[in-house]
Amino acid sequence: MNCKDVREQLFDLVTPGAPALEPAARHVEGCASCAAELKSLRQTMALLGEWSAPEPSQYFNVRLQARLREEKTSPQRRSLLAWLHVRWQPVMAAALSFAIAAGVIVYQTTQTQVEAKASPAVLDLQSLDKNEEVYKNFDLLYDDQPQDQQQQQQDWNP
Repeated sequence: MNCKDVREQLFDLVTPGAPALEPAARHVEGCASCAAELKSLRQTMALLGEWSAPEPSQYFNVRLQARLREEKTSPQRRSLLAWLHVRWQPVMAAALSFAIAAGVIVYQTTQTQVEAKASPAVLDLQSLDKNEEVYKNFDLLYDDQPQDQQQQQQDWNP
């Protein structure tokens, strides 16, 4: 076990009633830095065990109740944003839903238009595939020519 794995399990080693972690405990016995970290964690847990929360002042509840009464009787001051939030919430929800729907429609229409367009190179290749049989039979066209033209054409082709 390495130090990183053991440091993740140190709290389990300190907590009473936690399942025993034999590999981690053996590593802590042999590693000075992990042992120091475990000792520091045990001291911290001991200090936290001794600590007790301070008692609230005897006047705390009286002041709290007075403050609550003041808030109930004071006029409610709402901000403009809060008023708009409450009054216009359904309208804003409908407007945002409409905006999202419009965006989806625009996105889908632009995607279909982009996919429908083919580049000129693709169109040329498709045209060549369609006319492949015609191009194979070009030799038949040359058979009708006189011999001297056929000889010239063969000279041009390496």
